[in-house]
Amino acid sequence: MKKIIQLFLLLIVGISYSQSPTCAGASAICSGSVAPFPNTTGVASIGSPGCLGSAPNPAWFYFQVGLSGNLEFTLNQGDNAPLYNNQDVDFILWGPFNAPNCTDLFDFNAGATVNNIVDCSFSGAAVETVSVPGAVAGQIYMLLVTNYSNDPGFIEMNQTNLGNAGAGNTDCDIVCGVDLGPDQLYCSTTITTHLLTATFNQAPTAAGTPTYSWFLGGVLQGTTTTNTYLVNQSGTWSVEVVRPGCSDTATDSVEIRFDSPPVLNSPPSPINIGCGPYDLTSLIPAMVAPELPADFVVYFYTDIVDCWDGNSNFIATPTAFSPTVTTDVYIRVENLGNPSCNNTDEYVTLIYDCTASPTASVTANTICSGNTGTVTFTGTPNAVVTYTVDGGANQTITLDAAGQYVLTTPVLTANSTYTLVSVFDGTTTTPLTASATVTVTALPTASISGSTTICSGSTAVISFTGTANAVVTYTVDSGANQTITLDATGNASV
Repeated sequence: MKKIIQLFLLLIVGISYSQSPTCAGASAICSGSVAPFPNTTGVASIGSPGCLGSAPNPAWFYFQVGLSGNLEFTLNQGDNAPLYNNQDVDFILWGPFNAPNCTDLFDFNAGATVNNIVDCSFSGAAVETVSVPGAVAGQIYMLLVTNYSNDPGFIEMNQTNLGNAGAGNTDCDIVCGVDLGPDQLYCSTTITTHLLTATFNQAPTAAGTPTYSWFLGGVLQGTTTTNTYLVNQSGTWSVEVVRPGCSDTATDSVEIRFDSPPVLNSPPSPINIGCGPYDLTSLIPAMVAPELPADFVVYFYTDIVDCWDGNSNFIATPTAFSPTVTTDVYIRVENLGNPSCNNTDEYVTLIYDCTASPTASVTANTICSGNTGTVTFTGTPNAVVTYTVDGGANQTITLDAAGQYVLTTPVLTANSTYTLVSVFDGTTTTPLTASATVTVTALPTASISGSTTICSGSTAVISFTGTANAVVTYTVDSGANQTITLDATGNASV
């Protein structure tokens, strides 16, 4: 949840709501409340803090710095509307504080030893200047205003340097801000609506009807003159409020989620993982179907109480879980973005049994192009082996009682790879990844050339060319077979 106050460059900083004669009831002030406030009458002096010779008819306020910089105000009092500047006004200002403070005001509270008086005046003037040099955003200041004459009237306080170089301003959120409360993340099959309620941080300072504009994801949904709005859609809801007495548009936002606990399909159990490791995350798609895994956050635990709590004792590497004994794994499935809406009802038993796991391996031979090859499967007797050919669809064969199966391939002219997927012995399935390739060698070639006519009694050179290192068999005048081996460049001669 966040709040945004869009400050306008207004010159008037009004005292909001109503004045309080006690520090504990101090009212907030800011640049967004412009109405003058009634002064206090009929209250005895509460002392003489700082420069004040007396402090009759006290009115207490505090303000928070919104933008760091120097603050300059005029403070005036009177009954001559609209100027309000014909009655003596006195003041004292303390600070800075981290929060409204009524116990550490120097020369006012017993035991307050740090001189934190920022400004003070006890003159007879009806218009005073209040200065706060070097104010820092977030700091709080306490202001006491008195009515020396005890005459009824009104008080105004105007910031005179607003917008100037080096000037700061006050934070209007404490006066004109609005609050939608905390985020609401529901987890119920019956809750389908939520009543948004916009509560002012401080009661309105002027008569009139506020206007509330309600947004979902930044899109206007409706405008009301009441501070409530019934919603039935999940998302980020926000309100913008324009109210009499405030020149700012107050905004607050809240996340509303209408969720119900995840509905899960029970995973297969038990699962024999042999010697492991086992990828627990492989269970997720089927478990949350037909929903998408991306809509959930899933944790795996070896302790059911940890699973219920949703603490950090989950299995750190669920993609390669390697127990050393048979283990129950408890599964926590949370709705994405709403961890309190979860399902912890499912678990799976992983059987650790290295000796019982079925096994399989595969080998293949090398052939000449245009011939069939041989692929030999070996492993656990009578087990069913699932494999693919060149990445195609799954196929199966069954090993014989000796744990072997010899497969003859079709006629091949290119290499062909047989990849194991799994082996099943009737009880346990073991995932596999090994592969073997039938290597196809191209047929060797050879040609012969040489002189076809020579003189009687002369010799001739016969040249052979072809596949490098091949053995060429030939005859002379249809006589017995003879051989010659071509060199690395595919050449030989006689």
